[in-house]
Amino acid sequence: MIGAGTGAAAKCLGWHFMDNRHAHTAPNFRTLDHARLLWCRWKLQDSLVRRSFGRHPEAIGSGVDRSGKSRHVRSSPNEAPPREATQALGDFIRAPHLAFLDLEASSLHYDSFPIEIGWVFGDGSGKSALIRPEPGWKDWSPNAQSLHGISIETLRREGLPAAEVAWWAASSLRGLLVVSDAPSADQQWLNRLAEAADIDRIATIRPITTRR
Repeated sequence: MIGAGTGAAAKCLGWHFMDNRHAHTAPNFRTLDHARLLWCRWKLQDSLVRRSFGRHPEAIGSGVDRSGKSRHVRSSPNEAPPREATQALGDFIRAPHLAFLDLEASSLHYDSFPIEIGWVFGDGSGKSALIRPEPGWKDWSPNAQSLHGISIETLRREGLPAAEVAWWAASSLRGLLVVSDAPSADQQWLNRLAEAADIDRIATIRPITTRR
């Protein structure tokens, strides 16, 4: 049971279970929703680990207590959890400035381009935008459209210029630890977006269980 002080995490439970059931079948599961889901899962893990292990994230995965003394793994909730089970999670919890990123794309082809971007900050607030295709962006997959639910006509009508979105993302994500559950693919599409604005790189995306 989630106790007092974990209200923000409790609100995420619906998102967590909805994604497990429907993420791969429901169309229009947009980037902001998915980025917020990643944030919710992190918030839930953070709250549960803090509740179970004494609310000292700096001790998680370190094998030491707050005084610096070595600790042995025991069943007491005041003890640090096993290092091998929490090392990545502990590093993740300690990260002070986070942004959870997701992108949708025209397809999974090597010539694919980003069509939507969304991110959620560590405090739970988020931003997203549809991206108007550049003149040279020709790739399109009807199969991909059936999954993300965004038509090329919608992008042309409602999308923002790619360069504008790129500069906005670069400004918003500057100095943050940007994480994703598909960093390789998302980095490819983020770099394609950067090219539209002649930016070297908007951000370096790391795996969601990352070490600084």
